[in-house]
Amino acid sequence: MRHFTYQEAIKFPTPFFLFDVNHLAIQVAKIKNAFKMYWENGMIAYSVKTNSLPFLAEALLEMGVGAEVVSEDEFNLVSQLNFKGDSIVCNGPIKHKNWIENALEQGCYLNIDSKNELKLVKEYANNNPQKEIKIGLRVNNDIEDIFPNASTAGENGSRFGFSYETGELEAAISELRSVENIVISGLHLHISTNVRSLAIYKYIVCKFDEIVKRFKLSDIEYLDAGGGFYGEVPNKPTWDDYISALSAELKAKGYVSKNLKVIIEPGVSLLSGCFSYYTRVEDVKDTARSHFVVL
Repeated sequence: MRHFTYQEAIKFPTPFFLFDVNHLAIQVAKIKNAFKMYWENGMIAYSVKTNSLPFLAEALLEMGVGAEVVSEDEFNLVSQLNFKGDSIVCNGPIKHKNWIENALEQGCYLNIDSKNELKLVKEYANNNPQKEIKIGLRVNNDIEDIFPNASTAGENGSRFGFSYETGELEAAISELRSVENIVISGLHLHISTNVRSLAIYKYIVCKFDEIVKRFKLSDIEYLDAGGGFYGEVPNKPTWDDYISALSAELKAKGYVSKNLKVIIEPGVSLLSGCFSYYTRVEDVKDTARSHFVVL
């Protein structure tokens, strides 16, 4: 990554961020190469909430990266920046009628997360009986028994998705199936953890396979594995490690890349190494206990 020299940096008022587009392109290429090697049918959808800088979004679009949005504001932003249709993944726990209808009209990936969204999708499908409506479901997983203290949601568990354990997921599947022109095409199984281990992604595949087979989801087209990767952290799993782990587990369960897309939603893991922060030193102080640098 290119850093400013002192002579260059002092020309600008501080503080400021430096965005290295070339470094970002290298990271995107690493992910794409990993998909090409292990699972050709892959999609990168960067997490817009991590950094919604329009220039960044435009750069990623030029690199062939999609956008993962969790609010209607984010959806409208990336739409204005020319992300279209299946280059947008719509997540988040609250989606109102206008956003859902726009997403379905455009053919975006829509992962529904609440009972109200179920109702709105059914209404749209009933009002458009000649149109096939493809829908993804966000799955709520309780992983504490399998990975103790790993989830960032804590002992209360995650608020996202339909619970597999309590039967809410089964009820959501039944409700969608009650409308003839709705197809359940995807499952979103992102789990926020503080361990970011390969075992989490292998578990995601196992749970995906269990749900697909138990509920006979024969129209399934994608697995959204979410984010939560290490990215460029030294001595931690790489993009190759994550994608090869997902691929190996999927192949072991009988899936093939031509029939199943794998979506990942990197945020900090993709973007953090592309930004540097510059500020000035205002003062340096030595006390009896410490050496302080005031910025």
